[in-house]
Amino acid sequence: MESVQHLLYIPIIIVLLLFSAFFSGSETAFFSLSSFSLGTSMKGGRNRELIKSLLRNPRSLLVTILFGNMLVNIASTSIVTAFAIRMYGDKGIGFAVVLMTFSILLFGEILPKSIALKSSVTIAAVSAPVMRFLMTFFMPFRVILTVLADYTVEKSKDLFGDVSTKYRVEELATAVEAAHTEGVFGEFEKEVLVNLLLFTETTVKEILVPRVDVFMLEVNTPFSEALIEVKNHGFSRVPVQKHHQRTCVRAGEQEGQGAFR
Repeated sequence: MESVQHLLYIPIIIVLLLFSAFFSGSETAFFSLSSFSLGTSMKGGRNRELIKSLLRNPRSLLVTILFGNMLVNIASTSIVTAFAIRMYGDKGIGFAVVLMTFSILLFGEILPKSIALKSSVTIAAVSAPVMRFLMTFFMPFRVILTVLADYTVEKSKDLFGDVSTKYRVEELATAVEAAHTEGVFGEFEKEVLVNLLLFTETTVKEILVPRVDVFMLEVNTPFSEALIEVKNHGFSRVPVQKHHQRTCVRAGEQEGQGAFR
């Protein structure tokens, strides 16, 4: 009878390891997805919108995955430890620790994450309905953990600063440079995209020009002379003034055909 009970441990442990692999693979699949890969791939099927919905709240999704993974890993380790102690006494604790460390690392982390990296859309599509259910099922724990995580993140900004936006901009600029090297973008397109990315970090103070240095046209300037001045300075829009830079009447615009109004 006791040997039969011992045999029951094996399928239970296998199932728990499969759940661990499911959570780990889902984590990698969801958070390695990009809007481009999800939008262009048809593998997501009808669950594509569900995936997008889950990713709109990434922190809650991550907390759900990590919480579920922690539960199954603790459960599997506890069962193996209890079995090892029953079989070998206190010496079985060390055996259980070594066995479960190897098993969770290989079958619950490395293998599922490696597979998920290659088939992220497919795995995310399969796991999305389950994750939606678990986010509801774990809601009390998820809310508490999310609040604690948000509080910790805000406090960490005070210590380390918020560098996430800067990192993303630099990463995108590097991607544009790489695409230019491979011939995807021309020189002009590369410069426009890089300047656009860097412009997001530019403050108004950095581009302010003293009023005395601003190029303006007098309101009574003849049209032909104004057109020459605008072309010489290379601006698409020019302030129009009267009374020597004291009052800006309007901004003139140079159109594609050379007109100015």
